[in-house]
Amino acid sequence: MGIDKNFNISLDMIEEGLKRAANKNKVIVFYSHNPVKTATASYQIEYQYLRELFSLTKKYNLKVTPFQK
Repeated sequence: MGIDKNFNISLDMIEEGLKRAANKNKVIVFYSHNPVKTATASYQIEYQYLRELFSLTKKYNLKVTPFQK
């Protein structure tokens, strides 16, 4: 699931997906392109959004495996 700013995926939506993944023992894959302090263009994601997303993964005891191109 794309989570760059232009996809308009709220953290509430992310949390619902993470909760479902945790409850059903499933994998959820997120992708983004360009992390920045303040997103001003398409295909950027804000550092704070990522911090909050990682906090949610801890809340649901989910493993995080980062990868690059």
